[in-house]
Amino acid sequence: MYASHASRLVRRGLVAALVVMPLLSSGVGQTARATSPTAVPTETIQPAASPAHLSPITYSHRWMPRGAGTAKSSATAAAAPTPVNTIMYNGGPVQVVPKVVLGFWGSAWNTDFNAYGVDSNQYMNYITNLLSNFGGGGYIGAMSAYCQNPNPPSDGSYPCSGAGAQFITNPTNQLKKVIIINDANPPTAPTDQQFQSVADQMRQNVYGANGNDPDTNYMIFTLPDHPTMVPDQTSCGAHFSYDDPSSGTAVEYTEMPFGPQDSSCNANVLNHTNDSFGHGILDGVSVVMFHEQAETITDPTGTGWTSPDNDNPEVGDACEEPTMASNRQNVPFGPYYGAVQPLYSDFLGGVCVYDQGGEGVTTLHVGDTANASKWSIQSNLQLGNPIFSDRTYTYKSIPSSLLGGSWIQPAAASKSSTVNPLVTFRVGQSTTVEVAVDTRLGRRSWMDSSWVDTSSQIIDSESTPTHFEVFKKSFSAGPVQLGPNAGSGS
Repeated sequence: MYASHASRLVRRGLVAALVVMPLLSSGVGQTARATSPTAVPTETIQPAASPAHLSPITYSHRWMPRGAGTAKSSATAAAAPTPVNTIMYNGGPVQVVPKVVLGFWGSAWNTDFNAYGVDSNQYMNYITNLLSNFGGGGYIGAMSAYCQNPNPPSDGSYPCSGAGAQFITNPTNQLKKVIIINDANPPTAPTDQQFQSVADQMRQNVYGANGNDPDTNYMIFTLPDHPTMVPDQTSCGAHFSYDDPSSGTAVEYTEMPFGPQDSSCNANVLNHTNDSFGHGILDGVSVVMFHEQAETITDPTGTGWTSPDNDNPEVGDACEEPTMASNRQNVPFGPYYGAVQPLYSDFLGGVCVYDQGGEGVTTLHVGDTANASKWSIQSNLQLGNPIFSDRTYTYKSIPSSLLGGSWIQPAAASKSSTVNPLVTFRVGQSTTVEVAVDTRLGRRSWMDSSWVDTSSQIIDSESTPTHFEVFKKSFSAGPVQLGPNAGSGS
């Protein structure tokens, strides 16, 4: 089973905070939540004398046709909707360590102006404060269930199984820089290629003429009355990718027109009353901004995580409803909060979620597909709890440090599985994962020296009790993978 501290899990042969093989458990250590983000550098740069000659755009994904949003009368949102599509892995990259460089296009951003009921400083602060604090939180943390894997299993099983999988991480301080492009006369209806040229300037400013980090999204906001030239100007936001010959990498960027000028782009979609921070009138800005960021992270070049249906929807599209007001919630971003839509979680079996963070164990995935439905996350580990879902014997003795936590109850039938990883789950903060291993088996082959023998044991209620040695290891917030028991009899 897995447990968190407390969360523990136990499975026969193993205990991972707490897992007794074939159980796994994870104990959440009493560690602080993510620290406050560091100050974000801001710089004003001059526009290029002439647009750069860049490679053709290799991928574009436009979102949110206008005309669907209506304001709600309160800040109470409905439950997350059922996904309209299933998201699948297409074999390409994701952004493993996501980063954002924020750009405000036009010299007017250096002045204080008011447009469509919004002060420019209010607008910039709303965007910057939320982006400064979204790293390490639960909302974008939902993306840590996704991975890139150059050699996914050929049998069609979970594509993030195996040693080659790299999961998306959720570090703090993902906003790297704020850049104002000091263009006195930006185009009133910029084309995709003109956005691409601005993204290239931002890339060179941050990484140098021949540098780039493909995990970076260059998010570009335009001035009021400067809509993007997406088809018929019918999108509230869009993300793109092109191959950059100077750095030899893909460059990802997002086009963000001035949201408040179009109420159908979700203004006041959740918070009916406007306040000084921007809640209400800027609801649509955060909804679209984080929708595009989540999709850039999971599908930066169009070969990541998408659905094969209906024009390849991504993790935001799959949870988008035709009536946009019905699936919005306020979620926290550090000391702030903003309106967002739910995101598709493949790891939870295909559901729409607003927040996949917090303490404890979430997003359980079991590689032993024949018995996966018998595994579950439990709470409040106590003496007398059944150790396995498919056996009657219970916990007779548990180390006091594991009592009261959440835990993963495994299936004893998984004891002979050789699938690696056997279990993958997510922890919402820095966590000590503890695994209980049958003392007749000892340390498993996948448990290297970073797994510490605690010299404590779990004992079950069988007539001839089985003893399980408890091993532990510290993990940062994000996915945790545990190997198989692969024992022949216990």
